[in-house]
Amino acid sequence: MRPFSQVSPHGTGDPSPGDGPSRVFLFDVDGTLIRAGGAGRDAFLRTWERVFEVPHAFDRFSFAGCTDGAILARGFREAMGRDITPGERDRFFQVYLDLLPGLVAEATHYRVLPGIREVLEALSERPDCQVGLCTGNLERGARAKLARGDLNRFFRFGGFGSDSDDRGVLTAIAARRAREIAGRDVEVTVIGDSPRDLEAARANGFRSVLVATGFHDLKTLAALAPDLLFPSFADVPEVLSRLLGPRTAPTEAPT
Repeated sequence: MRPFSQVSPHGTGDPSPGDGPSRVFLFDVDGTLIRAGGAGRDAFLRTWERVFEVPHAFDRFSFAGCTDGAILARGFREAMGRDITPGERDRFFQVYLDLLPGLVAEATHYRVLPGIREVLEALSERPDCQVGLCTGNLERGARAKLARGDLNRFFRFGGFGSDSDDRGVLTAIAARRAREIAGRDVEVTVIGDSPRDLEAARANGFRSVLVATGFHDLKTLAALAPDLLFPSFADVPEVLSRLLGPRTAPTEAPT
């Protein structure tokens, strides 16, 4: 397994167990923690219809792993043939964030994914761990999606699409916030369901964990050779054992 980096304000070294959290687990939202039953995409389409007068182009590409800003920028360029202006972007997301909570509340197929609550509870109870968010959703959008599943209580910080359109950058921001809270060196694990989550982890030298509960199957994710791979988090003891186990354990998918 590739070593994963420490994010340190003071330099390198082995932190002592009593100094505060040393392990940080950054979770993606859609496809990793929850499935929002299409509410996010529906909000994009409905917002477009209200704000712009031409047909949308969101059907031309996948939203999986993209930041909200990148989705809008690409969709706008495809539909309009030019780049979106800051004013147009602000207007779009104002309407989007007003619509999203209601659509999440109404989503018939909304669900918290298997094992997620138990894994979050276990990690949150450990004095040596922090859990945070690392998502392409705008922060208000992420919080709206998690509220229905009562998951916001686990996450006091994160990196969001409102911080940057670049997943690598927002992942670095989440890690910086974790370090500031911990007041010490932190070892970062990024947990997601898409190739873009993996790319963001690797761009920062962090450990990568993929779970096949999103829009990519286990075989596709295995070909990317993440540091850890799970079909789901349903087997909570196994998940926790591997997340918290020896860092030199070989990377392999459970059979």
